[in-house]
Amino acid sequence: MSDIIREPRLEATKFFKYQIDKNALCIHEFFKCVSASQWSLSAFVKHIAKLETGLNFEQLFKVFAKSLDQIHELLVVPICVRTFAQNYLKWLETCTGKAIVNECREYFFAKVTLQEKTELKDIFKDTVNVTAQAKAYRAYITAPAVPTKSSTSFSKDQLSEYHTQQTDGTYTGDESDRGTDEDVQERHNDKVDEELIEASTEKKRKDEDDVTSTSPTKRSRSRYESPYSPSSSEMEILPSLTTDPQIQHEQTQQAHTPERHIITPEDKEEKENSLYDTFPVHIHKRPEPNPFLVGNQNDHNIDEEGDEFNANLTIVGGKSTDWIISGINIREKLTNYQLEVNPPKTHPEYYDIIFFNLNDEDNFLRTLDKGIVAQMRKEIKMAEVNSKNQEIKFFMKNIIDRDIKKTKENLNHRNAETIDSFEKRFTLHFVSHMVKVIEDVNLFHDPMSEGTYIVKVLAPILDYFFDKKKKDWRVSYGETCLKASAKDVNSSKKDDERRSSGKKIDTIICMREEDKEFSVIEVSGPPLKNDWTHFMGDRMKIMKMLKTLMNQFAILNPSSDITLIRLFGLQAYLNELTIYEFKLKYTEVYTTEAILTFSLPKTWADMVNADKAIMGLLKYEHLLSESSKTIQDFLWAGDGMIEAIKMTTRMIHTPENTEKAKNIK
Repeated sequence: MSDIIREPRLEATKFFKYQIDKNALCIHEFFKCVSASQWSLSAFVKHIAKLETGLNFEQLFKVFAKSLDQIHELLVVPICVRTFAQNYLKWLETCTGKAIVNECREYFFAKVTLQEKTELKDIFKDTVNVTAQAKAYRAYITAPAVPTKSSTSFSKDQLSEYHTQQTDGTYTGDESDRGTDEDVQERHNDKVDEELIEASTEKKRKDEDDVTSTSPTKRSRSRYESPYSPSSSEMEILPSLTTDPQIQHEQTQQAHTPERHIITPEDKEEKENSLYDTFPVHIHKRPEPNPFLVGNQNDHNIDEEGDEFNANLTIVGGKSTDWIISGINIREKLTNYQLEVNPPKTHPEYYDIIFFNLNDEDNFLRTLDKGIVAQMRKEIKMAEVNSKNQEIKFFMKNIIDRDIKKTKENLNHRNAETIDSFEKRFTLHFVSHMVKVIEDVNLFHDPMSEGTYIVKVLAPILDYFFDKKKKDWRVSYGETCLKASAKDVNSSKKDDERRSSGKKIDTIICMREEDKEFSVIEVSGPPLKNDWTHFMGDRMKIMKMLKTLMNQFAILNPSSDITLIRLFGLQAYLNELTIYEFKLKYTEVYTTEAILTFSLPKTWADMVNADKAIMGLLKYEHLLSESSKTIQDFLWAGDGMIEAIKMTTRMIHTPENTEKAKNIK
């Protein structure tokens, strides 16, 4: 690792004012209220020194490093900010970085020492004042009583005689006169006692307030904010400062474990303004960002708080069966995972969805044995479609030539109307379209927007399928809305409230006769722009939309068999298309699988492998046809199923339910 002499700074970028989202977990408040251009260890230490958290420098430095590491892993953070966080962590390991760390340590120590001296001085002042006050009161109490003025006037001789009679016991006056001085003394003593009690109470209250304000636990609760409160089981297995033996030793006398109880709204409001044991306890495992992600990216937020899908509802009941592999109930395993990890909305597990990628397993699947995962893949695998790959390859050899002009001549000699095979006619259409895209001025050589890519590249290819099925399907391009989503959201609104049309989607495919949507397509940015955050956000959106559609069908015919339905989504990213299959084969467990990925040609040299793209697109058309057929069968089916086992939708996993479940264990 080469030393970076200059301290990294994020200045020459449009994100120099960027701040971390207020709701982000495991990241210190400093990064949520200070602009990214001002992020540095020295600024962090100065910020903390003002807060009087009660932590030592080593603990604060670990908080700073953990926060930067978490920022680097968060996919919602712009790539330039994530790169800065990574570079800063590397810089801290250099000689220059270590020198800055030592300077900050000395500054922090000096600041704390000065603060302690000031506090001791204040305490000494209070002690001296209280001692002097107590002595004054004591002298005041023991002093001879001074009679107060009365309406009766005494001469010096009368007063002398009065004292003499009081002394020798020969006083014969009125008894009421005798009690005058005693009453004065008694009232005086009572007043002094009341003042002493009040002063003592006030001092005690002040001391308690001082102790409360200087307690590390209390101070940290008022300086950090974390909406997440983990259980004791999470504290044992998740990485955090609270599990660090050194920190545990330093904070043994300060630790306090509250009793478990059902969280009330008041408790929740108090907890939102507190920190759990002075540091975030949950750093969630996230997949590594794509290695080819470079350059400044947009701040596309994959955690869409305003989503208008009912994806947080899960189908229960019906004919689905429990998913049990080697004696393990997958639904129970998923529930335990949700309770322990509390996955964010950017993860499929939040919506009771298990996602199977093409190559690796993330999140929930990573917690299972590889043999179990392999068996799960096998059980959700669909039967292979009869492939005509070899036939298409042979047909293409007679058409495609290294010379694009020769290819055009071959196309002119072929009459698509005389070819009885749909696959071959589509092959001619695909090759002809790619000639238009690549010949003369190749569209892929110039910057192309997402909308241009849809209109000029993707839509003309897919339209060939939709023209074939124009009596059965209807397609809508360009930031359209999912009616199933809008209907679900608007059904809960009053007539006088503003009704919304639902989230925008690139392409929606609808069954014409039933007027029901059944598939979606998302284009994740321009074909030449690396934007992994956009890709991840759109992939999550596809899963949520397909779940919304699946729930819609369950509501339309609750007595039918939902396991018959298979839904499919298509995603385009960097000119690469991925097909996703979505289904509910087992009880309360949705599955999404990336079943195929293929690339469209960008140059004429890529046409040598164009058969893969053609077969992938033909497979997509076949899957859509099968999907629409199974949906029609589902909607028409009905076997008089008794009410008790009909399907319905309800909330299975929510952060609130998870929080309550943790507290009643």
